[in-house]
Amino acid sequence: MSRTAQIFALACFASLPAVHAQSTPPPAYQQGIEAEQQDQLDIALDRFQTALRQSPNSPLCYEAIIRVQSSMGDDKAALATDAKMLAAATDATTKARAEMLAAEVYYRQWSAYTTGGGAYEKNPKRAEQSLQKSEAALQRASADDPTDEPLRMLHAHVLAALHRDEDASREFVACAAIPGTSSTECTRALKLSQNADLGRLEPAPSFKATNLDGQPVSLDALAGKVVLIDFWGSWCRFCVRDSGYVQSMLDSFDPKSFVLLEVNVGDAPTIWSTYVQSHHLQGVQVQDANRQLQSLFHVSGFPTYIILDRDGLIHNRYSGAIGDLRGDIRQILNNQAPPTPGKQPLNTQSAPAPAGN
Repeated sequence: MSRTAQIFALACFASLPAVHAQSTPPPAYQQGIEAEQQDQLDIALDRFQTALRQSPNSPLCYEAIIRVQSSMGDDKAALATDAKMLAAATDATTKARAEMLAAEVYYRQWSAYTTGGGAYEKNPKRAEQSLQKSEAALQRASADDPTDEPLRMLHAHVLAALHRDEDASREFVACAAIPGTSSTECTRALKLSQNADLGRLEPAPSFKATNLDGQPVSLDALAGKVVLIDFWGSWCRFCVRDSGYVQSMLDSFDPKSFVLLEVNVGDAPTIWSTYVQSHHLQGVQVQDANRQLQSLFHVSGFPTYIILDRDGLIHNRYSGAIGDLRGDIRQILNNQAPPTPGKQPLNTQSAPAPAGN
């Protein structure tokens, strides 16, 4: 997993947290994990809360609850649980982890208030307040655990977003210098330290989903490629009309360098699968049945297009199909060399999100 992606572990089917130094978690915890992997978030939350009652003040259980609450879009509940985790922390590492989790929630709120996506209305003042809260939490976390690379990477991105460019550059350099950091991550951190504008870009949240063939899809699996994410639905006439244009991207770019990820929202599973097959849609096809990806990426209108660079940073976001997707993708590909191994204009209208299933 790339470190840039790892700092956003509060996500759909997010990678599980590192095991804390504690006794074996109760059976309810494993039941929660299984429910979460099946996208049964209500059941997962209940199981994790039961596990916490059975194992009071367990950091592992607290973090699982925060993760699910965030996936459900309940930031208020996630922050309340995080406060309890912080109060119960008995060591600096756990304290730093709780502070980082809170910072992640505030950072996502900043992004949501900035773009006006999902359940958040665009509000520059609240966006700035959320960003300041994120930085304050990360400053405390870095003091508690200065050797946590994902923590330092997130702190650097937040500092860059605050236009504290010199501080951000130092933090990226410090991140690269942490013992155990891979050569790839060192290179990425040092590159960001020299380009404040890149440092201000939001890292894409980590996620896992399943494609139409039942195969897993994740942000990690797409690393090293430019990704066009298309949030669409067969009920959205603008999505349907412009589908040919979006699909044509696959003919324009080398599959070794580019991926089209189409995320269906609001269709019944049978309608989705029938539509994909009957219209011969290519690229990676997944369905966001519980709207976790929609919440994670702050999508409120359809279609929404999001372009990620090779490092998983969000370069472009269009709600309602505004802009030159092909030109933007080509520019990113031309500006970013591949990682070292280890046309018709679109309509500017958008459809509102469908009612929940």
